[in-house]
Amino acid sequence: MTNNLRRPPAMLIFALTAIVAVSAALLAGAPSWLALLAGIVVASLVIVFLENRALGKVKTLLGGQPTSVQDFPRLYNIVDGLCLTHGINQPELLVLENKSVNVAVASNRKESTMVITTGALDTLGLVELEGLLAHSLARCDETKLATQTCEVFWCTFPLGGTSKVNEEQFLLTDQKGVTLTRFPPGLALALEQAGSAGSFIEGSSTTVNLWVLDPTAAMNASGHPSVELRSAVLGEL
Repeated sequence: MTNNLRRPPAMLIFALTAIVAVSAALLAGAPSWLALLAGIVVASLVIVFLENRALGKVKTLLGGQPTSVQDFPRLYNIVDGLCLTHGINQPELLVLENKSVNVAVASNRKESTMVITTGALDTLGLVELEGLLAHSLARCDETKLATQTCEVFWCTFPLGGTSKVNEEQFLLTDQKGVTLTRFPPGLALALEQAGSAGSFIEGSSTTVNLWVLDPTAAMNASGHPSVELRSAVLGEL
């Protein structure tokens, strides 16, 4: 959470809340030191409250419907197997009705959610789907993801902006993902098929950094590394 306070929207909300709380305490006759302490405490509590709401808000922005193992047994079998083998906490699985091939991951400090398009489930073979899901699970296991999720939450305020994609981090996560499957060509093939089928997700302007592939209409406008670059890097593993 402390990382988020370096982000302009979060810092501005913190500062405004603190100013209001300090002013209210001074008007009530509190000494300056107590007013300052009250401002910091109140502002911190507001930030914690907002961040606790972040995952729910971001899940709404990502879309997707709850599902079960009966609906998508292949999906659950892959995720369950990878989680059990590598000691990764099982994420909540949501399925988004969309012909594109893409996956998004969001989390807070306690839980993670993975949103998979029906296009990915219908288009990819077993090996390719496992590769794509392994990348997503590697993201679930990254502590930075909670910060990225909160960034999206801040961007839904009028004070917010556009989340940025860290290209190097995506390439590193590709490498972490293939260590789960021990088969780099699986993810490379998934990326190539996604490049052919498309990865566009409507309304993804504020959730760009949570999607495994570029969800925007313009090729690589989001800052995601290109499919060609990711495939080339995976080919060297």
